[in-house]
Amino acid sequence: MFNNISWQQYENLLQSLEDNAGIRLKYCEENLAIMSPSRRHEFDKKIIAMLLETYFFEQEIKFYPLGSTTLKKENINRGIEPDECYCLYGNKDIPDLAIEVIVTSGGLNSLEIYKGIGVKEVWFWEKEKLTVYSLNNGEYTKVKQSQLLP
Repeated sequence: MFNNISWQQYENLLQSLEDNAGIRLKYCEENLAIMSPSRRHEFDKKIIAMLLETYFFEQEIKFYPLGSTTLKKENINRGIEPDECYCLYGNKDIPDLAIEVIVTSGGLNSLEIYKGIGVKEVWFWEKEKLTVYSLNNGEYTKVKQSQLLP
């Protein structure tokens, strides 16, 4: 993790890495984490995405897959690249759902970053367990099932 990284430095790094899908960045209040997803991480991410997208098709839920699109807001100094993210029922600037596969822990608090950006729901896959957080009144709450999907 790197400290005292300005927003402009973060933006410059994003621009220089835009063609390198193998590196992911998280940025929160001048702190920067750089990650390189492992084979196991990518396998789990892909399986979750295929299952979820199959569910969308079967339930006839209109969705827009945005993959690892960079989500950022300069006014709050936050940015993140989810493993997968989706807009549901319409294409929007901020996705409704973000998926994070956790293989190693530590680093920046992803929920704090997502909260600032305004993603309605974040799913974490860690140690073969899915944990769902729903944004209610500006705070994430751990829920037993998705509030977005039937």
